[in-house]
Amino acid sequence: NERMLIELQRAMYYLGDGHSYVLPFGANVAPIRFLPLHFYEFSDGLFVIDASPPYEHLVGLKVKKIGLVTTQKLMQDMVHFISQDNTMGAKWIGPFFLRFRGLSEAYGLPQNATDIDIVFENQTGKTVKQK
Repeated sequence: NERMLIELQRAMYYLGDGHSYVLPFGANVAPIRFLPLHFYEFSDGLFVIDASPPYEHLVGLKVKKIGLVTTQKLMQDMVHFISQDNTMGAKWIGPFFLRFRGLSEAYGLPQNATDIDIVFENQTGKTVKQK
């Protein structure tokens, strides 16, 4: 399933080669589901930088939690999920991997879930929740 692809990627981290990786988008061994959001980690947190319809209203919001896990914890853990030559690799590619349902399954999302709760913070500091 999708989670196996992410777990294979995590195992490949231990090869110590930034050019060895598994890209879930390219795999055709399992149907791949991902969030309709694109993230980027800035110095002040993880933000939505692009979104598919009907989620465009989330662009510009800071992401606080995906499921039950804070984005701070998720990005710290990306260091052990992403094959890298230096720490910038996890910061650059980590937000891409946060989109995959298989990764959320590794943090407790039920297998084949069709939605996940995400907590955002808007520009005024107000908490916004979206399924």
